[in-house]
Amino acid sequence: MLRQNNIISIIAAGCYLLFFSCKNSEKVVQHKEPIKTENGIALASNEAAIIAKVVSIDEQRDESGPCAKAPCYANIKIESISNRGSLFQLDDISNPLPVYFAFTLSPTEGLFQGIKTNYPGLKINDKFEAKIQSRPALGDKFTYTIYGYKKTKQ
Repeated sequence: MLRQNNIISIIAAGCYLLFFSCKNSEKVVQHKEPIKTENGIALASNEAAIIAKVVSIDEQRDESGPCAKAPCYANIKIESISNRGSLFQLDDISNPLPVYFAFTLSPTEGLFQGIKTNYPGLKINDKFEAKIQSRPALGDKFTYTIYGYKKTKQ
């Protein structure tokens, strides 16, 4: 009888612990707000808001996709970085930077199906505002991509 009471007590204590320990098991997740620039643009941790100028356009073409029809690679000169995410990597803005333009350097109207924003295209010496992403590449290098831009006055 004593042994049976001990077993019941152990089971009751286990149920009590299980019930109350699971009751408050909600995970508290802290959401980190994206960084906002002066114009209210949200930046991911690997992005920066820049003002830059196209220095040269590389006419190499990809085998397929939009970059087979229009240039996507250019060297840009960053004139200013207004804000950057904590993981954005770029130490020296004094030299031209090779960049991949995901939506090409040509006007995008008619080039992409279903695109909501059309870009006017960029030529050498055109100045623009953009969000630029840095991504690690082989070695200690990084690749840089621009997905959209706004042409500005010279």
